[in-house]
Amino acid sequence: MEPHDHPPTAPAPAAPPTRPGRIGVERPPVWPSPVGVFCLVWGTLGLLGSCAGLAAPLYMDVLKGVSPEMRGSFAAMEQHETLMYLYYAAALIMAGWLLWGGMLLFKRRARSVPVLWWWAVAEIPIGLAGIIFTYLMQIGQMNAMKGQAGNNPGAAVVQAMAGPMTVLTMIFTILYTWALPVFLLVWLRRASVRQGVARWFTQG
Repeated sequence: MEPHDHPPTAPAPAAPPTRPGRIGVERPPVWPSPVGVFCLVWGTLGLLGSCAGLAAPLYMDVLKGVSPEMRGSFAAMEQHETLMYLYYAAALIMAGWLLWGGMLLFKRRARSVPVLWWWAVAEIPIGLAGIIFTYLMQIGQMNAMKGQAGNNPGAAVVQAMAGPMTVLTMIFTILYTWALPVFLLVWLRRASVRQGVARWFTQG
């Protein structure tokens, strides 16, 4: 072997990282699971409420037969029966739509975002119709309660509570109706959410 010849050597091992940092694959977003479950629960409640509303004439007749003094309280519902059917039919469709979007979101399907986005857009005017319907029902029932009170000593209490009860009912109805669609309209437009959808969601 000549002096200038050298035997082959093994490659030097790779040096470990000298700067601290995150190592590994970036984890997918966590928010689709809780938001999807919430949409499923909300949609189920809406589905049950809509079915109960559509069946209202059946149990109204039963209750009026059992308790005749309640007939006045159902007068407002009978007066707006067509509006009641239209609203609860629309609410039934919206509940099914929300269930569909919630299931897609829970499974991390990319199309869940436009499904829930357009649900939120449609829910705003339909929710407004529901708020108006609730107001009409509340006013009608309060007037019926006042008429039924007659000379009852508790009539003054009923009349005094009518206003505050109507206000509280309307506040609750507005929050219940518009909380979820407003949240989805804001949340689904966030840049980080859109990036997560494009990066991690499977197409479906």
